[in-house]
Amino acid sequence: SSGNGASSCSECPAGYVCTSDGRQEPCSSGKYSSGSSECLDCEEGHRCPGATDKIPCPAATYQESRGQRNCNVCTAGKYQPDEGEASCLECPSGHLCPR
Repeated sequence: SSGNGASSCSECPAGYVCTSDGRQEPCSSGKYSSGSSECLDCEEGHRCPGATDKIPCPAATYQESRGQRNCNVCTAGKYQPDEGEASCLECPSGHLCPR
C-alpha cells in the first residue's frame, strides 16, 4: 500500500509553532519564536506583536510585564532614556519630565 507520509522532517520556521499533526500556527500577540518548537512569552522591556517579532520598547516607554504586545508610555514626572526597559525612572528634583 502506498501512503502519502512525509519522507523527511524539517524544522519549524521562526514565528510559528508546529503541532503534532503537522500544522504550522503563527505565534499569537505577546509571544514570539526564533525557530524553536514553541512560542515564548515576550520578555519585560519588549513588545511582541506576534510571529518572530521581539521588539525592544523605545526610549520614553517601558513594559514591566511578560507576554505583552505593546509598550507603555512613561507618565508625567517619569522618564526613560534607554530602550528595552521594564520601568521608567523618577524625574530628578529640579528637573521637568513632561509626558
